[in-house]
Amino acid sequence: MTVFSVDAPNAWSLMTEFKVHARGRVPTKKDIWGAWSDRWIDAIKAASQADIIGIEGVHIRSYGKEEPYIRTAKQRSALVLQRRAGIIEGLCRAYRPGVRIEIVDTGDWRKTNGLSEKWGRDRLKAAAIQRVKQLYGLTVTHDEADAILIGRHLAIVGGTE
Repeated sequence: MTVFSVDAPNAWSLMTEFKVHARGRVPTKKDIWGAWSDRWIDAIKAASQADIIGIEGVHIRSYGKEEPYIRTAKQRSALVLQRRAGIIEGLCRAYRPGVRIEIVDTGDWRKTNGLSEKWGRDRLKAAAIQRVKQLYGLTVTHDEADAILIGRHLAIVGGTE
């Protein structure tokens, strides 16, 4: 199974369980929003052999014992990320009609790849990078690592119908 996987708003991979065929990042600078969507369209079109598309789900979470202004800022950031993930999903549906799209829960793809939510953000990012290096021999950014591991998860479990 070939998977096109997305870690919104800026990383993607095209892969099978055992091989990463292509990967990349789409810059999200505020002055290039038109270019951002055009680059996503290019990546989606280039993934013509994908059997399934996986996009990481974005959830607004309650953040523990942090100050209220920090919790509010994180929740607002999650809303922006949700919007961008939705734009990417819409582009996938427009440019790859008929291809199944799965919204992949963060906990699910991390569990498939031997990562634990309890580790905390910094350790999880480092572990994802290391896992990709171990599995595929690639040196990647943490966003690309997440996209690759999302793709690996879908290649293994096959998604749901």
